[in-house]
Amino acid sequence: MILCMGLSRAAEAGPRIVEPAGRYGLVRYDPSTRQVRHPA
Repeated sequence: MILCMGLSRAAEAGPRIVEPAGRYGLVRYDPSTRQVRHPA
């Protein structure tokens, strides 16, 4: 799954993305910070 959003919406949408990503074991990548976050 690829999800694109503007930086202005990141604070609002971030928490809505983190929970399902963890639930489904998805890796998250933030190109603005080049951070990769693996599921716990």
